[in-house]
Amino acid sequence: MGSISKRLLVSLALLSCCVLSTAQSTVIDLSSYNNVYYVSTTGDDTLNTGTAANPFATVDRAISAAASTGDAIFIGGGEFDITNTGANNFGDSGLNNDGKDVDFIGTPNETVFKIDGTATTSRDLHFYSGKGFSRVYGITFVRDSNNRATNYMNAFFGFGTVQGEFYNSVFKSVNSNVIGLTYDNTNTLDVSVFNSVFDVEVDFSSSYSGRNLQLFNSVSNKSFLQSDGNTYNSVLSNVTFDEDYNITSDASFWQDAGVGFDRDGSQADLGVYGSTYSWAAVQVPSPSTLVIVALALLSLSLRSKKAAKAAFPL
Repeated sequence: MGSISKRLLVSLALLSCCVLSTAQSTVIDLSSYNNVYYVSTTGDDTLNTGTAANPFATVDRAISAAASTGDAIFIGGGEFDITNTGANNFGDSGLNNDGKDVDFIGTPNETVFKIDGTATTSRDLHFYSGKGFSRVYGITFVRDSNNRATNYMNAFFGFGTVQGEFYNSVFKSVNSNVIGLTYDNTNTLDVSVFNSVFDVEVDFSSSYSGRNLQLFNSVSNKSFLQSDGNTYNSVLSNVTFDEDYNITSDASFWQDAGVGFDRDGSQADLGVYGSTYSWAAVQVPSPSTLVIVALALLSLSLRSKKAAKAAFPL
């Protein structure tokens, strides 16, 4: 292989890594973790080791591989079933970290965590039930409650000592005639949600117990019940949004209306396109983007080769 071809491959590899990492690491520094395990729709839980080149197929497998603290799980685009992850004890439905302090990093507007109420006999169906402390970034959760009938069955966060932080995520609830935010009879729940969207079918009812949830800069297409004992900071009810969760309501209610700052230094907007982890700021390039990069590099290499021949003819 010629030196120019070798240089082309090296440059392409470096640029591809740069394109891939710049989108995420400018916001989430993956190097700060001891290990990062990758999950992909094309992965394999049996043969692969969870690296970027050899990802796992399921979130559950990545959780089992993670250490008790210091690791992260990076999930690519596509739909992943998390109906029962982690310990799978009573009340541990939805995303459960098996008691580990492990973070979950999604591909914004592409990573979907499915919670299927038709596929489990668990009485309760939560979005998140982690007893370890997890930070969750840029994930769309979709829960089909299969018409479970009470606010504690359909609580978003529960049961017990559930703790974590959610950034710029979507919680979509379908087939739920009644919903509540928290369920924790021990009153030890400690969850904060930032710049997220609650896409639901009915107004929120009171949380059954454990009202220690804090919401910041978040919105819903229905009404939050702000008298339920949880803490609401710059939240907005009854908004409209498009299929990508861009808010289409009057901008005066949500632009520059949040706590903290957007990446441009202005006061934070509400919803998933606001604040540090904005969906607009955290993007992963598509394969077509990398093809364009490769073609550009190839074109540059060919021009350089022609120029060299012209300058130094044989």
